[in-house]
Amino acid sequence: MRSLFKFYQDTILYSVIFSIIISMVTGVLWGIISLIVIGPGIGTIIHSFLRSEELYFYYNLGYTKFSLVIKLYLLNLFLSLPILALYFYILSFIPE
Repeated sequence: MRSLFKFYQDTILYSVIFSIIISMVTGVLWGIISLIVIGPGIGTIIHSFLRSEELYFYYNLGYTKFSLVIKLYLLNLFLSLPILALYFYILSFIPE
């Protein structure tokens, strides 16, 4: 389990950078949605290009690339939904 958090830490930086760029172009809501939906995929692709030799480490631990990506999406969804809820909570206090 510790290795999954290490993989998450390695890929979340790329996901957050991508989502910040998206939120500057389209808005905060789309930045958060891209962090949840597209971010793990982008993070995994960039991680594969920059640190492809680390995937052998995870494979030796019994994780395939597909299982890493699925677990990354689930963990990212679990951790990002409170951010989305906080966004809508703060938005509810802003008068229209």
